[in-house]
Amino acid sequence: MNETDAGDYAIGEAHVPPTTTNKGKGVASQTPTFGIPAKLEPYVLLAKSARGAAATALINQAISAPGVYVFSELLAIPSIKDLATNEQHSKGYRLLELFAYGNWLDYTSNRESYPTLTKPQETKLKHLTVLSLASESRVIPYAHLQKTLELTSIPELEDLLIDAFYSNVLRGRLDQKECRLEVISGLGRDVRPSSVPVASTSATPAPASTPADAMEVDDSTATSSAGSSEQLSAHSIQALTQSLTSWLSSIAALLGSLDKHIATLSADMVNDAAFKIEQEKAVNDMITEVNTAKEKEGKEKEKEKGGDKDKGSARAGSWVTEAGSLLSRMTGGAAARDTDMEVDGAAGSSAGRGVKSPGGVSGRTRKRGRI
Repeated sequence: MNETDAGDYAIGEAHVPPTTTNKGKGVASQTPTFGIPAKLEPYVLLAKSARGAAATALINQAISAPGVYVFSELLAIPSIKDLATNEQHSKGYRLLELFAYGNWLDYTSNRESYPTLTKPQETKLKHLTVLSLASESRVIPYAHLQKTLELTSIPELEDLLIDAFYSNVLRGRLDQKECRLEVISGLGRDVRPSSVPVASTSATPAPASTPADAMEVDDSTATSSAGSSEQLSAHSIQALTQSLTSWLSSIAALLGSLDKHIATLSADMVNDAAFKIEQEKAVNDMITEVNTAKEKEGKEKEKEKGGDKDKGSARAGSWVTEAGSLLSRMTGGAAARDTDMEVDGAAGSSAGRGVKSPGGVSGRTRKRGRI
């Protein structure tokens, strides 16, 4: 793999933000407004009331804050400017100037003039140094970056650049085959105020000159002065153009990131809703299945109870039948015995009353004996 992209950005693809114009009535023109960066604004507001050590601590917080890479608005606060003339806190003011206008070599060549940097502060200063190099050239060799940043290995350099990519400080690609950084765009840095000479307003009148000794104007000097002014103006316009381009690129990248984040959240919400619906359906199916099983079990139990009742009725009917037949047999036997007794009595009386039996027992006695 010869090239490494910065985050989600396409390799070598220059991004041009869309431009929209609203020409309807009552709609203001959508031109970019310049103000304090949102991530720097809290520190600017706090700096207005901070003094001395509190202002120095605020500077340390600002240069360590993620996403804060411009500091000119903070340098313009009067309470921060006062630190420049304070011997105890002047290092803090020079440190803020270093992050606003300086680079890594400025720090390493004069460490005693600045407070000791923390690891996050060193990383941010190296990022700012890369931005300064990117403003000078779109293709930067690894060797030049290693020398400027005082890094000993290419993996260490690439880790630093990838961190800058993911921090939205720089957009570009790493050409590992050619060992170079190809810059697409980057954040703009603070521009050091130029020391423009101010014309003298002395009240002393110039001596009157006569036509004979009138001052002669050197045309070459006037031309060179005008040329230098034009060069200064062109440089300022170029710096402003670079800042605007970087600002537009940052806004476009931020909007693209927000769109992707919103799309991801929407997809997650849809997936969560579908999962909840499936889960509720599964629970309802389980409840229905359990209720059906309970109803089936209840019907089987009722059926078993009904069968037991039928068997008991059949058994009771058979018992009644058997009892009835037994009673009828008993009743029939008793009637037969009664009939036999009556027949025997009649026979005895007809054979002869008063005639004794061979044993000397009368017929009545024989009847009782049979019983």
